[in-house]
Amino acid sequence: MLDALVYFVNWKLIPEPEIEAVLRELASWGVSHLVFTPCWGEWEQQRPGVMQAIADKIQALGLQTPAAHALWGKGLDMSCLDPEQHRQMLAQHTAFLRALAPLGVNTYTVHPGIAEQKTTPEQWAAIRRSLDTLLPVAAETGIVLALENGHESLDDLRYLSSLVAEYRHANLGICFDSGHANSYSPLGAVGMVQLLSDQLVTCHLHDNYGTDDDHNPPGQGNIPWTELVQALKKCPNLRHAESEAGDWQRPAWEKFRTVWMETATAGSAI
Repeated sequence: MLDALVYFVNWKLIPEPEIEAVLRELASWGVSHLVFTPCWGEWEQQRPGVMQAIADKIQALGLQTPAAHALWGKGLDMSCLDPEQHRQMLAQHTAFLRALAPLGVNTYTVHPGIAEQKTTPEQWAAIRRSLDTLLPVAAETGIVLALENGHESLDDLRYLSSLVAEYRHANLGICFDSGHANSYSPLGAVGMVQLLSDQLVTCHLHDNYGTDDDHNPPGQGNIPWTELVQALKKCPNLRHAESEAGDWQRPAWEKFRTVWMETATAGSAI
């Protein structure tokens, strides 16, 4: 398992001419790994070559991008039922995966599109069709598809886990999102990790108070971070941990770094 924390920055709020300066600042803090953002994939659709240009800046500073978040939003979930939207969704994910392959990305977190109440058989069938199309691309690129937990019911979460187990594919796993688990699941964050332990390949770490998906740094919420990190570090297939707070400034980085690098070994509290 990769010990380094993969740091999330909300790059869509940063003008393109300022990217290199922000990268230099991040490197000066000790950040070494970054999440490759979907907004750069959207730029690539409009201006082919921009992803490689940004990747060159990242690599020139000795930084790496082992994790990426998939394109997301209306019509981009794997459960999309409209036939033409579904076809376009698969084409966009395929193109993004292939563009990410040379950039060192090895996990691709994607929204399966599981409904808040109960996912219909038609939606599960669409998710299966999506996997049947995207898993060969994942194998080709060497990237693991990580299906992210969201608002789903406990029954649907268990079904998602059984689906991943059924496929038994080296390029398929689950992304654990701590904020979603804390706000939406009766299991809570630690309980969900324990349920999905063997299938977790990456995780999104952020805090909240159990009522809204606030995307706060650790300590701005009620997630038991020491217990959670200890549980995550026991997951046998976890490749890395990703932060996902809206606040990415240096104090937030220091919180995440302390939580991930030191909590499990030192038992320090937040």
